[in-house]
Amino acid sequence: MAGGIVIAGSMACSLFVDLDGLNSGVDTDAALIEASTTDGLADTSSDAINATDSNLGSDGSFDAGPLTPIEFVQGSAVAFGSSDAGTMAITITAAQPGDTLIVATVNDGTATAQITDDHGDLFTAVNGPYGAPHGVRDYIFAAIDVPGGAQLVTISLTGSRPNYVELYVMEYSGIGSFDVGSANLIDAAGTLESGTVMTKAAGELLFAWSECQGTVGLGFGFTSRSTASGDLIEDKIAGAPGVYEATSTTNAAGEILLAAFGPK
Repeated sequence: MAGGIVIAGSMACSLFVDLDGLNSGVDTDAALIEASTTDGLADTSSDAINATDSNLGSDGSFDAGPLTPIEFVQGSAVAFGSSDAGTMAITITAAQPGDTLIVATVNDGTATAQITDDHGDLFTAVNGPYGAPHGVRDYIFAAIDVPGGAQLVTISLTGSRPNYVELYVMEYSGIGSFDVGSANLIDAAGTLESGTVMTKAAGELLFAWSECQGTVGLGFGFTSRSTASGDLIEDKIAGAPGVYEATSTTNAAGEILLAAFGPK
């Protein structure tokens, strides 16, 4: 492959990057990372990483992304009404050690929310609280590097108990840190736009939480993880570092919160 660069080292691996037409604007430019055996023969198994222009920075540099990509594992959702007494909690079964739990929640009052679990993990409010035009408060919390196993996640509210509370818990592997967040709201039906965030690394998770008085529809380029109670949890793995936003559609007043998480 003309114009290629091969870098070899003592760890018996090689990097081949095809630079043909790199600056010509050809969309089919690609790079291939191949693991090599000690006899110098390239390993053509699925371990090889094919990277297209989405991995190329604005300066033409190549970023293969994280060695351990962020992946969705499982999720669960529950809603509580004013007649529900006692603890408001949800169980995530068989969480994997080192994974991250992301919690989205909304209540229709002015109560302040706090998230805990039965392992003593620290849940930090990475986005919110935000008050929507229709009189609710939305949050995104996260606990990174949980111990794993069955985890009982509980929401506690300071203030008068609201008429309803929604609690969503999503598990992801491969998250190393919280990066940045944004939020936006509208007071009528239409398109919800989170506002933009600037990611710092390739392969970051874009986690978006939309809620409204009616029904929320999926945003372009995102994957739906929950539509419980007519609301929406959606996510997307970003490409090269840059500017991103989340969108969704709604038939009533609503709000969208976005949080970006970096890979390990």
